[in-house]
Amino acid sequence: MKMTLPSFRSPTSRLAVLAWAGCLAMPCHAQSAALIDQARMRSALLDVQPGMLDEDKDGDGVPDNVEGEAVATPGDLDLGVQLIMKEQERAHLLRLFATSQVYFTDNVRLTNFNPESDAYLFTEVGARYEGKLTEQWNVEATVRQAFFRYDDFSNLDFESLNAGAGISYRLPQDPSLMFFSRYNCERLTADDLDDQFFLNQTVSLGLQKSWVTPASSLYYLGYASSFGFADPSAAERDEHGLYGGARWQLTECLHADLYSRFAFFDYDSGQHDWNYMIVPSLTYRFNEWCELNASLSFVLNRSNRDLFDYDALSAGGGLGLKVQF
Repeated sequence: MKMTLPSFRSPTSRLAVLAWAGCLAMPCHAQSAALIDQARMRSALLDVQPGMLDEDKDGDGVPDNVEGEAVATPGDLDLGVQLIMKEQERAHLLRLFATSQVYFTDNVRLTNFNPESDAYLFTEVGARYEGKLTEQWNVEATVRQAFFRYDDFSNLDFESLNAGAGISYRLPQDPSLMFFSRYNCERLTADDLDDQFFLNQTVSLGLQKSWVTPASSLYYLGYASSFGFADPSAAERDEHGLYGGARWQLTECLHADLYSRFAFFDYDSGQHDWNYMIVPSLTYRFNEWCELNASLSFVLNRSNRDLFDYDALSAGGGLGLKVQF
């Protein structure tokens, strides 16, 4: 017999969904993966296509037309690392985006007790601004509204409003080494956009090293810490983790991504989790504004509270649209 989950009207359930939401969203594509809670430490990958990478005349390991990595974006709905390509006539970029994706997960509650499977629809709209202040300093700001709609467990439906801004600095001696800081705010609502059940603010610091090969491949490794201030405070936590990944340009239109992270979650309630995730994905670009993506994710969580010792596997894909100015 299938177990019926409690509704968001229950305060206990509203706290529990903070743990559920993140890993359920993990499989979303690297540009719009919706990791609301379990993976707040993430950033976006800009598409690196053949012909976009220039020579490396200065020998720093980064093509001369790669201006550096944008700040990591904890709390937004992306994965990986963002490369800002050097603009010849402008130092600013505004991108509008929309995503619609369908995913399946084998552990909708993210617990080790009677795991249930379900499918869910993830949609979002948003805007991202990227600006170059100097040769070493870059800024980024993102705002997005996402919607999660479940098939069997519709009482878990929720919305996420996410906004934040950050700044990054790359060393003049080694442009492939980047330091970043970011502020982010996320607001989760149930039933409608006025029914708030979670509000979280985070301040994050980190550093990242990246490598770009002549074959248009990207590799990166980094560390980040995120300090949270949440309402309700029982769901408040700090995160400290190592992450890394790669992007391979398989054809002119098709690229593959791999992202992995190992992190420690320190909750204000006294809960302590060790969390590992790995996400491979494929993206096919029809043109500069439309792409199709598919991904698989596996999350393993080990906690000092047995209820939260769980594994979760998710898979799916969808369509993404974007326009940039």
